[in-house]
Amino acid sequence: MRNIGGRITPATLRSWALLGRLGQRQPPRSGHLVILHHTDCGITRLADYPDQLAAFFEIPAEELDSKAVADPYAAVRLDTAIARHALPRTRLVSGQVTTSAPGSNGGFPTMRCFNGSAAWRCRCSWRTVTVTR
Repeated sequence: MRNIGGRITPATLRSWALLGRLGQRQPPRSGHLVILHHTDCGITRLADYPDQLAAFFEIPAEELDSKAVADPYAAVRLDTAIARHALPRTRLVSGQVTTSAPGSNGGFPTMRCFNGSAAWRCRCSWRTVTVTR
C-alpha cells in the first residue's frame, strides 16, 4: 500500500482492517510488512501546510512534531511501532529508510533498517540489520 510519506495514519489502519476482512476466508498466513521511507520524501516539503498535514494524520496541528515529518529515520521508528501494535504478533514488521539523494551510492538507494532483535542482512546495502517478530 502506498500513501503520502509512507506513513501509518488512522486511514491506513482502516484500510488494513478492510483488507483483512477480504482475506478472512483464506488460509492463515504470516508475512512481512516493510515500512519504507526515503530521505528525499515530498512530505518533508509540506511543513508550510500544517493544517493539511494535521488533517492527514487526523491530529491537532500542534501535535505535528510528534509525527517527525522532517526526520524519516524517526518517522519509520514511529510507524513500525504503530504497525506492530496494530497487527497480529505473527506478522513480521520492519522499517527501512532509503537514501534517495541524486547520485548517492552510485545511483542506487542505500537501505538503513530499523527493527528490534534477530539479525539478518539487508540485500540492498549488505549492512547488518535487525528484525523483530
